[in-house]
Amino acid sequence: MDEIEAEEFNEDIKTYTPIPNTFKPPYHCIQSYEKGVSGYFKFRTEAFSNGSIDKVKHIFMDRNTFYSFSPETLKFHYNEATNITDIQSLWIAENYRQNYKCVDHQNYIPTKCASFYQTNFAPPNQIELTFFAACAHQNGIKIFCTMKVQNGTLRKKMMRNVLNLQREFIYYVCETINSNEVKLILDLEHEFYQRMGYLDMYPRIIFSNNFVSILTNTDYSEVVVVGKTKHINTFENLVSGMLGSSYNTPLFTTNKTLSKNKLIVHKHVTSPFFGDTPKSGDLIYVSRVVEGTVFLASQSVKVSFCNEKHTETDLELILSAELFEVVSDDVIHSNFYYHFRSCELSTMPDTKRTRTILNFFSSFLLQRAGIEYDLDFPIFSHEKDLAKQVLCQSIRVSTIIQQKHRKTYFEKTLSQNASNDKDNSLLPLDPIVLTKIFEYLPMEDLFSLMHTCKKLNGVVLTCDSIWANFHHLYFQTVGFKKISYHTPHPPKIDFSRTTFQIVRRAKVLENRWKYNSPIQRRNVAITNKPIKFLFPRLVDRNKFILCGNGFVKKLNYSTFNCHNEVAINDEIITAEVEHREQKMFVLTKSCELIQHSLNFNTQPEHYQVDAINGATIIESATKILGWRKNVVKVLDVTCGLYEDFSFSTEDNVNSMEKVDEHLLAGSIGGKTVMFFDERTGKVVTKIHDFPDQNVVFDMFNDYLIVGTQSGKIGMFDRRFGLTCIDTRETLYPIEIVKCWNKKIVIGEKNVVSFFDCKNGSLGVLRQLYLHKDKVCSVDFDDDFVMSGSRDGSIIYTSFL
Repeated sequence: MDEIEAEEFNEDIKTYTPIPNTFKPPYHCIQSYEKGVSGYFKFRTEAFSNGSIDKVKHIFMDRNTFYSFSPETLKFHYNEATNITDIQSLWIAENYRQNYKCVDHQNYIPTKCASFYQTNFAPPNQIELTFFAACAHQNGIKIFCTMKVQNGTLRKKMMRNVLNLQREFIYYVCETINSNEVKLILDLEHEFYQRMGYLDMYPRIIFSNNFVSILTNTDYSEVVVVGKTKHINTFENLVSGMLGSSYNTPLFTTNKTLSKNKLIVHKHVTSPFFGDTPKSGDLIYVSRVVEGTVFLASQSVKVSFCNEKHTETDLELILSAELFEVVSDDVIHSNFYYHFRSCELSTMPDTKRTRTILNFFSSFLLQRAGIEYDLDFPIFSHEKDLAKQVLCQSIRVSTIIQQKHRKTYFEKTLSQNASNDKDNSLLPLDPIVLTKIFEYLPMEDLFSLMHTCKKLNGVVLTCDSIWANFHHLYFQTVGFKKISYHTPHPPKIDFSRTTFQIVRRAKVLENRWKYNSPIQRRNVAITNKPIKFLFPRLVDRNKFILCGNGFVKKLNYSTFNCHNEVAINDEIITAEVEHREQKMFVLTKSCELIQHSLNFNTQPEHYQVDAINGATIIESATKILGWRKNVVKVLDVTCGLYEDFSFSTEDNVNSMEKVDEHLLAGSIGGKTVMFFDERTGKVVTKIHDFPDQNVVFDMFNDYLIVGTQSGKIGMFDRRFGLTCIDTRETLYPIEIVKCWNKKIVIGEKNVVSFFDCKNGSLGVLRQLYLHKDKVCSVDFDDDFVMSGSRDGSIIYTSFL
């Protein structure tokens, strides 16, 4: 027992090496690791909660509850005589049940409780002990769990599994001990992370710079403001400004507190920025302040005890949230997300909508300034001048920020320098000054308004960059090309009860082990050579074609017997089937193009191709895309291998594929992925996140999928300049990628894995099955998956 405490009770989290948050949602955890004694690694996950220490003690003392929270536990049995628990679990290795012999040690003191269980099972994955503890911390508690693992026994994917399952355990504990208010905060933070991953649902970019982007959907009914910033400020000042500006925000000019406690505030608010008439409704504000992070969120709700006027159908605050992370003593990073829905915006004329969104953006700038500089906002007396006041105040504050000090130029406050010890209040602009600014033009003519305000250089504005941004905003809104994109609604976020999720997960695990092979699968040894290409989707649905070095075979689905076979005395570079003409093309290493009929009952035709290092057959087998060093050529097969065009790249080509009508994608020099216009050979764009010697491509609908030998896969939207939507890391190198009907199947080493992209992202990686050797080819449809390996065997699975 003393050895355990000496090894695990290291309270100083700074001694550990931090692990970045790569999981969604991160479940409010801080994760790290350190090198322990005797060649062991210790993984540590800790989180903060507003619950009580007594509730945690109750969980640790109740073994049924404790082990049900332990992730991936299949079954357990506790022997009171020996104080040993027998457990079957998937804690370390997926799809492999481990047997644990756990010796329980429990220790409780008034401010701290802990539970240990020491595991004892066979290598190679030896865990010496696991430790769970909780202690009083600030106004709540700190919960953490650590695991000591023998060095060299965990692979990368297993380590990620350990970290993820530690997070799940802590999440279940927090869900159990937290009050309803804390659960609401956790749910809103969960929603914040999820919605940040679905920004591609809002394709229209109204305004964008390094700090903030304003997005909307195709009919302008929803407005999303998202961005990130760095604050040079103290933690105490930032928290004060954040709470003050959020409860009294310029987005909602009038507000009334309905109820308030330590964590949650209910307010009735009114906003003039989303229509001709003010919109009113109820909001809930929540905040969570723990070590290193601050989270603030608000959302539209219906408060039953509010008797004020409501117009919720015209305006809904879907989510307003911001997460602050303390990097150092005076540097704080934050990510913010504001999401509004107003049906009235979609019916407005362009000019009127421009003015409305500009007013909203101005009030947003005021709120950002209030958060960072702890400013109190003025109370506007004349509602008709409200938009003008907010516009000028936002520019005024932006100028203050740019100048690093606050200076006003009006009669009562002439040449007054504001210091930290004075009142941080912005006074309303005098109506005479407003009249001088807007006397030349109506509010609708924003472009002329900007030039007019620039003339008043010494009165209101001194920073031209602020006006340039407004000018950009104006033309992005009014002059936007109305291109209609298919924009599905964001998926409904399910916040089901945790107990239900545990029961459902246990049922899935039970079925997984009760029915060892619930799907039809055939593993057939065809040859002793690698199977490099598969063509299972032929016009004749009873047959399929596979080919490798030295052979092309046509087989029956029912018996997997060979129907036809053709010998090719060379290594095959690439192959393709042309379904309309019922032909097959094979390009060999000696640069010979061989054309067969799919019946293989006629003599093949042979063509000689110029020397190339690699190639792929494109455009329904009518052209060959080939490359040698840094020269790329496209040859027309229908015209006797006539050279259609050629161009040179800046470095040697490793791999290349055609991904659109006039767009080629290639891995150049093993450093970056480049996209070329095939008509000019010029580089359209680059992706620097995938440096690798061998990159594989495929696509479906409007999405490009890129996989690399380093085990990284990315999803890019081709409609918006190949914007990266999602990336994942796999355990093994990705050898092949195939896409079909919003699904992706990849071959990584000897594993065939599957992504379901129906939600607009890569989703969760799921392993389908394993080959005995490296996967060389994959193809699939809505009804089946087929793959070939280096040892000459194929696996046919009907599961989708």
